[in-house]
Amino acid sequence: MMRRGIVGTLLLSLFLALSSSTSSADGSGPQPAYILRHFTSETIVNPDGTSTSTSHTEVEAANDTAAHRLGERSVSFSESMEDLEILEAVTRKRDGQELPVNPSAIFIQAPQGSSNAPMFSDRKNKIIVFPNVGAGDVVSYTVRTHAKVPYTPGHFSWTRTVSPLWYVEDWQETIIFPKSMPAAVESHQIAHSMEERGDQIAHIFTYRQTSPRARGPRAAFSLRLCTAIFHLDLREPCRIGPSLCAAFSGQGRGYATCRRAR
Repeated sequence: MMRRGIVGTLLLSLFLALSSSTSSADGSGPQPAYILRHFTSETIVNPDGTSTSTSHTEVEAANDTAAHRLGERSVSFSESMEDLEILEAVTRKRDGQELPVNPSAIFIQAPQGSSNAPMFSDRKNKIIVFPNVGAGDVVSYTVRTHAKVPYTPGHFSWTRTVSPLWYVEDWQETIIFPKSMPAAVESHQIAHSMEERGDQIAHIFTYRQTSPRARGPRAAFSLRLCTAIFHLDLREPCRIGPSLCAAFSGQGRGYATCRRAR
């Protein structure tokens, strides 16, 4: 099973909103309704496949309609497999004033329609309601999650898709593996670099897109980082890189062992 991770789920819900745009008054073309000013994420992976991720997001609403939608954020997680904590959440007004989110405005909800789908009953949404969000304001929040149960023991996988529709000023994601846990990486139009940090290897991914296209494939950019990876792009069939076959079979054996244990 391929693990997307809580940060992936967070970005998916966020970027569905970021895809919106409005037409400019001078007819120069669509203008983004949302601007991702800043996103950072660091994930530390343990040898058993568990991990801890901390992400920080800052999104600006370009107009009142966007501000209304941005005032409530939803983060999905698995109650049995993940621990989720909102470390900080504020509305930053245009004049620099910061309005902290009241703790009572952060709560857990079952996803809509989950009562009709028992197999997904473990999924929950943590809702953040930001105060007094207006045009030009920024919602800023920091999320930490601990993946306490790996989908496949001893293995870890991560997926990310970035659409050309999104307006992204600053995006960086770092995933840190033990040197004893070899990782295969496939990156498409997202900058990738590596750093040695003692007995760990850090994979750093950066992205910037300040001229989003009004139309285009939603999965134009993607990366996969895991002990066993595949590349999926909506413009072409799913493919497995030849150099990754050994790692992929290794994850298959781990998953089979996990299923037998259950």
